[in-house]
Amino acid sequence: MNPSTYEEILETMQQRYRALSGIDADSASDIGIRMKVLAHQIHQLLERMDRLQAQVFVQTSTGNYLEMHAQTRGIARKAALPSEGVLRFYRETPAQNDIPIAKGVLLATRPEPQLQFETTQAAVLPAGKQEVLVPARAVDLGAQGNVAAGSICLMVTPAPGISGVNNPSPFSGGVDAESDDALRERLLDSFSNISNGTNRAFYYDLAMQYEGVASVNVLPRQRGRGTVDVVVSCHNPAAEDAIVDSMRGEIQSRKEINVDVLVEKAIRDTTGIRAEISILDGYDADVVLAACRDNIAAHIDSLAVGDSLLCSRLGSALMNVDGVYNYRIQEPAADAHPPANHVVRAGEILLSRMAVG
Repeated sequence: MNPSTYEEILETMQQRYRALSGIDADSASDIGIRMKVLAHQIHQLLERMDRLQAQVFVQTSTGNYLEMHAQTRGIARKAALPSEGVLRFYRETPAQNDIPIAKGVLLATRPEPQLQFETTQAAVLPAGKQEVLVPARAVDLGAQGNVAAGSICLMVTPAPGISGVNNPSPFSGGVDAESDDALRERLLDSFSNISNGTNRAFYYDLAMQYEGVASVNVLPRQRGRGTVDVVVSCHNPAAEDAIVDSMRGEIQSRKEINVDVLVEKAIRDTTGIRAEISILDGYDADVVLAACRDNIAAHIDSLAVGDSLLCSRLGSALMNVDGVYNYRIQEPAADAHPPANHVVRAGEILLSRMAVG
């Protein structure tokens, strides 16, 4: 076995010195100190070689090295995106005059942690009205901006004439930057499904490169021979039309001759979730139920176009929460198997504590 630790390297050098000279090198002598310095340098060099060896292969590379591997296949890491939604600016009484609301007005959730949002266009609360809806997005990128309805209620930037603000519906579409694991999976898939400019892999790879796209299902011959349907699901439903329009134009310009390609949004099947949770003693029920809700939402959001919603997977998502002893799923009553151009998404998630007895 080759020595790997500093102590093993030093011991190997001392043994070799003893074998060649017939004497031991005193640790305080000049040669002993030189051995320690050299052993330390060799140990650092071996560690660097191990790290470099890991970056040579797709299966073990990380960070920028993994991105460079991906570039050789024409694949780029997907960037983080902010969540988007609509804010309701309101007054207690009807406005006597038009009240302007500027672009870039800052709002926030209640602490803690406080998340900030900003209006993305100017608006006006008309005279005689008490409220106006204004589009907005999260200031910071990532999934943390996907907040529930009613979460945004603080005005960081004063808005004269406005009594308050809230978000009547959830903010969605916030996505963290693509993880190493997700990028690696796409990259490895590109090796096993080689794109040749005409096959399923070609359309899948082209569609998945668009920022904001969550999943794609390519359906050859769905409408007969010579047809290909590209079904797209995006993290932010409000952005789907723009993404699909852009994708449609690019695919039409790059598709093979005499092939009828249809690019369309996946049909969303909204499924309500209702379950009872048995919680171990000593755990805060509200905290456990909130974590269960987050796990279920994350699992359903991870489903790709055409994927089935399995009750067993919902159960696994619940049992992975610290403090859950048991569960009873009441809705859905059975597994959901959507058509190939549908995608399952979560509706209302209602969780309650399981009654004892």
